[in-house]
Amino acid sequence: MDYSLFEGQDGPYVDLEDEEVKRLVQLIRENDGETDVEELDLENVEPDIYEKLDEAYSDAAWDEEFHEMVLNGYESGYLETPDGLMEKCEKDCGFVFEYDKADYIDKVTGQMDEEMMLADKEEYFWMTWLDEYYDSLSDEEKFAFVTKYYDCDGITVECDYEVEIPPAIIDMA
Repeated sequence: MDYSLFEGQDGPYVDLEDEEVKRLVQLIRENDGETDVEELDLENVEPDIYEKLDEAYSDAAWDEEFHEMVLNGYESGYLETPDGLMEKCEKDCGFVFEYDKADYIDKVTGQMDEEMMLADKEEYFWMTWLDEYYDSLSDEEKFAFVTKYYDCDGITVECDYEVEIPPAIIDMA
């Protein structure tokens, strides 16, 4: 069964078998309601359960830190701008450059000045649209956008975390 790692939050979770939960509840009861993992010596007393909890809390801490580093990397300009981002945003994100064709007609030749139009399109994309689009997204959507279009492989994450017994299991004891 899945147990939320943090009080009042829907996830992240640790998957524990019913028997493992019973053993944890019994251990807490045998130790007068003690729930501190170190005080219970859970790592040695129940190494399999400790390993599951350790992995779940480690993954949760890493995910949160990576999420923050990705957003900070984008917002600070640390991440290298991918080739073809404007075209990808046209295809996937709704970027449209609307213009009046008359503004780009060369007065001498009467021909459309494609270079000037493309220069204005790029300027609008980079100086206005991209920031407005990014700012309109939720944190989860920002994360999805950055990880989809930018190379985040160079982001290294180190994080501290503490192994705990999930609140729902403590409540059972």
